[in-house]
Formats: sequence, C-alpha cells, structure tokens
Amino acid sequence: MRTQRTKRIGVYLFLVPFVLIMAAWGQTTGTLSGTVTDASGAAVGNATVTVTPVGGGASQKALTGQDGRFSISALPAGAYTVDVEYAGYKKTSVQNIDLTTGGPSAIRVELQRGDTRETVELQGSSALIQSDSGQTANAIDSRTLTEIPLLDRNHQQLVVLLPGITPPQTISQVPVDPQQSRHWETNGLSDTANRRSLDGVENDEPFNGGSAYVTPLQGAAQMNVVTSNYDAQFGRAGGAIINPVTRAARHDAAASNNRGTSPGCAPNFVVSPARST
Repeated sequence: MRTQRTKRIGVYLFLVPFVLIMAAWGQTTGTLSGTVTDASGAAVGNATVTVTPVGGGASQKALTGQDGRFSISALPAGAYTVDVEYAGYKKTSVQNIDLTTGGPSAIRVELQRGDTRETVELQGSSALIQSDSGQTANAIDSRTLTEIPLLDRNHQQLVVLLPGITPPQTISQVPVDPQQSRHWETNGLSDTANRRSLDGVENDEPFNGGSAYVTPLQGAAQMNVVTSNYDAQFGRAGGAIINPVTRAARHDAAASNNRGTSPGCAPNFVVSPARST
C-alpha cells in the first residue's frame, strides 16, 4: 500500500508542472493600460477607470496613479467600453475598444472640466498603442473575420492583409491536408519558420507544416499575428506566429451562419492558389 501511494504521489508531482505550463501557455487574455490627462496634458491621479465588455459581463475597476496611468490585466479578448470619472470633470466614455491578446495595448483619455453628471462619449474603435512591448503584432478583429467573404471560410487566408506576408497558398493534394491550411512566407523567411497556435496552445501539424486543427470561421473571435521582436513567451519561431482566439458559446442564428463554398454565395471572394508538394 505504501509503495502504491508513493508511486501515485510521484505521478502527481510529475504532472503538476505540465499542467501549470499549459495553463499559462493557453492564456487568451490581454492587458489594457492607459493614461488619463486633463485638457492641458497634466496627469490626473486617482481617477476611477471602469472597463466593461460590450457583449456583456462583469466590469473591472482601477484607479489611476499619480502619473495618470492605469493597467487592467487578465481581460478576455474582445470589445470593451472604458469609462473614466473624476471629481470636477465630465465623465468620459470610450466606446468599442478592441482588445487583443497579441500584446499590451494602451489608450489615452483626455478629461474635460464640467459637471460630473455630464458624459463625453467617444464613438468608434480607439487606436491602441503598444507602448509596453517592442514586438510587431497585428490583430484581425471579429468584424473583419465575418464581413470579408472567403471561398472556403478559412480565417488563415486573411494574413494576406498584413505587411511582410506573401499571398497564402494551399497544398494541392487534398488528402495530404484536408483542412487546407494556408502556407506563406514572412519577412522573406520560409513558411517552415511560421508557428501556429489556437487559444495560446501549440497547434502545429508536424507532417504537412500546417495547422493540426483549423477553427471554423464562425468560431473565431479574432486572429492575432506576431511577425517580429517576439516576447519571451513565444519560442521556436522565425516567421509569423498565428493565434486564433475562439468565441464563447452562442446559440443564435448568427453563430450558425454558414455560407456555402460556391463562388455565387458572396461577391469578391479571397481565393488562395494551390501549391505543388
């Protein structure tokens, strides 16, 4: 009995590090930071910042420091509304901020003096600046994923929109790669230098060089692509690192939308040429 118990404990101790590594590796959250100033550009300390998911969910709050800066981490990727309040200033609400998992994102909010019961609402997506990281990362948001028609509904085709990436191709022999993963060169490097992940977990297919699993287009919330100056969390890549983030479960008509593969289903399809093997 003691021997079996010892073996069991040994197995648990052996597995725990791998579980912790995979939990950290599979992280699909981002960090939203920013600076709050007044009209003169002076920092506003102790301002209340409230971040709320546009699609519904719990809000998170933070106070700015004396330098006017704030940072809220562990936010799931998606669209957010940021409300900033401070005594003697109008409430400022920044709408539809697209937060990605590609790296830290920062915004700048300028407060206007006035009644705190008044609200200054800024419409449209705010420009996000990666001030805390030198890596080159791009995010293709859910609107782009759903509104650009693709012949086979493969989100990987949209890497063609990013700089430094050649037009993607597919393997001509379907039995070799039935999911039709896309292959492209990044910054002059071969497609073998690219790495693929899904929700932060490695998704490389070792035999054909594509993805082990290609997420259906309607199941992708956004797609993040890192092309240079990688953070330490990204390894073994010289080209691009592609990381689709899946949507939360939905049960409505939009979630089940599925266009056919016939070119007549939607105009201006983005088609990927086949490459020889």
